[in-house]
Amino acid sequence: MTMAGTAMPLTGPSVLPPIPVSATLAANETLARKRRAGEPVLPLAFGEAGLPAHPLLRDALAAASGANAYGPVAGLPVLREAAAGYWTRRGTPASAASVVCGPGSKALLFGLLLAIGADVAVPKPSWVSYAGQATLIGVRPHFVPVPPGEGGICDPAALAGAVRAARQAGRRIGAVVLTLPDNPTGRLASPDSVRAVCQLAREHDLIIIADEIYRDLVHDPTVAFPSPVAYAPERTVVTTGLSKNLALGGWRIGVARLPDGGTGRAPAAALWHGGAAGQRVRRGRHGAADAGGHRAAVRRDRCAAGGGAGLR
Repeated sequence: MTMAGTAMPLTGPSVLPPIPVSATLAANETLARKRRAGEPVLPLAFGEAGLPAHPLLRDALAAASGANAYGPVAGLPVLREAAAGYWTRRGTPASAASVVCGPGSKALLFGLLLAIGADVAVPKPSWVSYAGQATLIGVRPHFVPVPPGEGGICDPAALAGAVRAARQAGRRIGAVVLTLPDNPTGRLASPDSVRAVCQLAREHDLIIIADEIYRDLVHDPTVAFPSPVAYAPERTVVTTGLSKNLALGGWRIGVARLPDGGTGRAPAAALWHGGAAGQRVRRGRHGAADAGGHRAAVRRDRCAAGGGAGLR
């Protein structure tokens, strides 16, 4: 890719069609040029808080910056344990053995799609990179409308129709993406819709990819969070990271919770041994993320009634 937003021609024995730069990145670059020119802009294209890193996080990241040796492929044990604790405290049981780390959740999503190796159903509208990554690895994204008044999830009936239509056309949809809560609409799918999609995933043998990177930005404490792990744990992979609610996008820290067994275990194992092998995060970043997240949450828990709401 060029920074100007045009596609770079590819050469070689196997050539993909030109791939344009991500629409959100292109919009962000346009906004940056307007800022440099002194024009007033209101950025609504990029999923970035624009807030400074918390002092506790800065201290932890700085303290770990000297640990620059390669770490384990799946991530440092301390980070995997911290991620497992994060999910468990939110009602999604996890063990360190089921966690894989990478340089941001985006790389883990790409590795997962590559490991599944089949077409993918994505909500319409949805984050632009799902379809872009599918196209990049040579499979087809199938856009499925969302239920009325919801976002981040394929309408169950329309999803079933898309799977059947793909099979009639000689293609196989092997995965479905859920974004909880949604980017770009900000809406959270209902438990009934999530449950229905999980049932369809069982009937049609689909892997469920749950992108939950905005989970901690659901601000209504009375709303139950409908993670598909609650309905289809054997085939759901959950991804998240520290980029959104902790404003650490530049540090590229992502984690994935893999299924404990069942249908989702084969692509999960491929992600672990294949896709994740090229997605190591430096030891300093792993250690810093865990220490900083834990210390920030300790302070947050002391100030918030009930506790347990912060990333730890």
